[in-house]
Amino acid sequence: HVFSMCLAFAHRTNEMMVDQKAHSWDASKYSPTFIEMEDSTMGILALGGIGMAVARRATGFGMDVYAVDKNPIAPPPGVIDVWGLDRLDDLMEISDWLVVTAPYTNDTRGMIGTEQLTLMKPSSHMIIISRGGIVDEDALFDTLKNNRISGAGIDAFETEPLPENSPWWDLENVIISPHMSAVSKRMYEGRRDVFRENLRRFISNQPFIYVCDKTSGF
Repeated sequence: HVFSMCLAFAHRTNEMMVDQKAHSWDASKYSPTFIEMEDSTMGILALGGIGMAVARRATGFGMDVYAVDKNPIAPPPGVIDVWGLDRLDDLMEISDWLVVTAPYTNDTRGMIGTEQLTLMKPSSHMIIISRGGIVDEDALFDTLKNNRISGAGIDAFETEPLPENSPWWDLENVIISPHMSAVSKRMYEGRRDVFRENLRRFISNQPFIYVCDKTSGF
């Protein structure tokens, strides 16, 4: 889902679909503006399971991958470096693609605001796939409306469903999806597998897998 949004921005796919409906063939307006994903920098906010999956796929596009995490670890294969939260500003500055995969907790609520957004390159894009509320939506809306960054792909909002009269729908540099980036046939099968395994462990008096840490919130 992350890379469908990245590719849509990089090759202006949404605009091509509009041209298709209008029966318009105009290659000249696209060729000078395509974005090269290879050798671009992807920053990932939170290198948990989802962040790791994004990082693995980014290496397939030849991207330079950096991450910030509450508990920084040694960089896994394909990731150049993993920094602590104290270097979030550095991640904002270097990223061509900033992907938000962090959980929504007291620590992450509003952690990206106006101050951080002003550090981003005018050519950069933000992709939000975990939860709304981690990025200050008013600040992000203002940033996008005034073209201070190039665009954003947003799968999660603080208020869901997104109201029909929300001004977000009308921003031309935003791609919106209805909080379904994880949805697939395999996802539902995986949930059933986890349930069956934990049921087996419960019967056998063994510790569960995928246990939520209530103190950290995820």
